[in-house]
Amino acid sequence: MRRYEFHSTLPPELVFAILDTNTKPWDLLATGDGTFRYKRKKDGFWLTYTGDLPATGDIPFWGEVRAEGAGSVITGGFPPLRAALKPQPMAAIWGVMCVPVMLLGVPFPVYLLMFALSLLVGTGFRSAGQKAFFSKRQQAVLALIQENLLQ
Repeated sequence: MRRYEFHSTLPPELVFAILDTNTKPWDLLATGDGTFRYKRKKDGFWLTYTGDLPATGDIPFWGEVRAEGAGSVITGGFPPLRAALKPQPMAAIWGVMCVPVMLLGVPFPVYLLMFALSLLVGTGFRSAGQKAFFSKRQQAVLALIQENLLQ
C-alpha cells in the first residue's frame, strides 16, 4: 500500500470541519451518485468517492490527522487489509459457513486457517482490483484532499 502524507496549514479540527461540509455522511449503500462519503473515527477518517457508475468494491482512503506546529499533517492511504477487516457481508457469510463446516467434522483450527488464508488471498485480489477498476476514484479522493484540506 502506498502511503500519502499531506502538510496542511489548517489545524486538525478545521480539517475535520471542512471534510464535514464538503462530503456526505458515510453510507455503504450509496454507489454511483457522484458524491464523496466521509466518516470520522477519533483522529482518523474514512473517505471515499462513490463514482458515476454503481459499482462496489473500492477501498476507501483511511487517513489520520495530527497537529504539527500551527497546522496539521494528514497521513494515510488505501489499505486493503484494513478495509477487509471492516464488518462486511463476507464476514457474515464466513460466520454462517462455520456451522456447517463444524457439523461436517472439519476441526475448528482448520476452519480458522481457511478463513485466514481466504482473507489474505481476498486482500490481494482487492488490491489488484483496486488498481484496475477504481484508480479514478482514488485520484478523486486525493484531489479532494489536495484542493480543500491543504490551503
